[in-house]
Amino acid sequence: MSEIHKGDRVVCIDATPIPISPNGLSGTDFTFPGGFIAEGDVYFVSTVAKDYRGGQTLRLVGHPVLACGREVHWNGLRFRKLSAHTAIQQAEKAIQAQPNIPVPIS
Repeated sequence: MSEIHKGDRVVCIDATPIPISPNGLSGTDFTFPGGFIAEGDVYFVSTVAKDYRGGQTLRLVGHPVLACGREVHWNGLRFRKLSAHTAIQQAEKAIQAQPNIPVPIS
């Protein structure tokens, strides 16, 4: 897995609605003011830190996660760094999903 850095774009690969928490907190201890993450969606990384096992944890622009009212990081295992190739594939998929809109000829 590629190291993720501040400013990188990441794609969500695991949006299981069960928080990954080593502290024994339950799901009701967490709130998501920016909404929960969604598989396949792309996010911008604002902060990267290490967890107690040496794995990466992330804060995402516009998608904070609060544990008992305190902002915490998302578990980095939920995300993969977005490569240029993946970004192009996602852009092509988005274009294909658009309805055919006639272009006026001047």
